[in-house]
Amino acid sequence: MTRGNLPQRGGFTFIEVLMVMVIAGIIAAVALPVFNVGSSASLGAEVVAGDIRFTQWEAINKNKTLSLSTVGSSEYHYANGRSRDLREFGSLLTLDKITITFNSLGEPAATQPQTIGVTDGAGIVYVDVAPYTGRVTLR
Repeated sequence: MTRGNLPQRGGFTFIEVLMVMVIAGIIAAVALPVFNVGSSASLGAEVVAGDIRFTQWEAINKNKTLSLSTVGSSEYHYANGRSRDLREFGSLLTLDKITITFNSLGEPAATQPQTIGVTDGAGIVYVDVAPYTGRVTLR
């Protein structure tokens, strides 16, 4: 068999693959700053919001009244004896003093919106708990 009789094989050349990788790298370099995780205050606020939701869920699940209460500038107790120190997510994280109580139906005891501010020294993120529904939002 001579070289001219070999079947043609489809595929990409090295240059084509290299160009695709370069373009993908440029796109990643431009897009990654958009997906920045954010400040430690936003991370701390997400953690607090999750613990508030967990406390609400536990109150419903256990059919009893449960609370989340701050006990220091960065520490709180929640859902039947659990506790968390926000300093594990950032040494400067602090939060407002507050107690949020949920009844056995998961409704907040407060009839007004409740807000916890989570601060990292550079900024503040607020965690809001809506009355009646207990919906937790960040702002």
